[in-house]
Amino acid sequence: MKVRGVLIGALLAAALAAGGCSDDGARGDANGGDASADIDRDPATDAAPDADDAGDGAARDARAENTPPVSCTINASATGGSQYLVTVNVRNLQSGRVTLQVNGVPTVNSPQPLSGGVATFSSVEFAAPANKQVTFDAEVLAINSTVARCQQTITINVAATPCSLSTQPAPTQGPQGRPTLPAGPLQVDVQTPGTHAELFVNMQSQGTMPVSAGMATFTLTISAGPLALQASCSSTATGQSGQSTPVQYLVQ
Repeated sequence: MKVRGVLIGALLAAALAAGGCSDDGARGDANGGDASADIDRDPATDAAPDADDAGDGAARDARAENTPPVSCTINASATGGSQYLVTVNVRNLQSGRVTLQVNGVPTVNSPQPLSGGVATFSSVEFAAPANKQVTFDAEVLAINSTVARCQQTITINVAATPCSLSTQPAPTQGPQGRPTLPAGPLQVDVQTPGTHAELFVNMQSQGTMPVSAGMATFTLTISAGPLALQASCSSTATGQSGQSTPVQYLVQ
């Protein structure tokens, strides 16, 4: 009886041990299933925003490719004397700003707003160059960024006011035939039938003087080095203006 009891006790202990392992395994399998499900789900969840971003980028690229480029043209017409009306017509942009230069110099009323695809510059005035060629350069701006440029060269009908200059003392022939002046006092006489003359020394204005008996006289003090002289003449009677031929000297 004792032996039978021992055997029964051993069998019961073994059965209980087996049942416990089975429960732990089931729980482990269940937990393992959850982990597997988590691993399978996360990549799909993460991939969804990437797919959306890629789609948005493709849409933006498609819109950029389909956006027509901005372009412009310039029209200039005389309104009397030396004044011109200049319009800049812009395609594929309705609003923004437009700057305008005449022979490389900004106009006094630049920039102008772009309204309905047109920017208007009224009363544009400039000195007539000797060759009567005037070049207009326009730059179209949208949100402070340049989106288009255009250029137009015209031959103007405004007669240039005659304008020339001479110096006292007169220049002498220097090295390689270059006109040479001595350093010190210099008198510059501007000859013109106009009413006013302006003198430029190395591209810097020395002021405007009235013309008397067809001449305006400027007195300078020059130093050694290169010297560039040019005059601009105008007539209040006709509204016309002109420029002298620029002259380069060597001062010694």
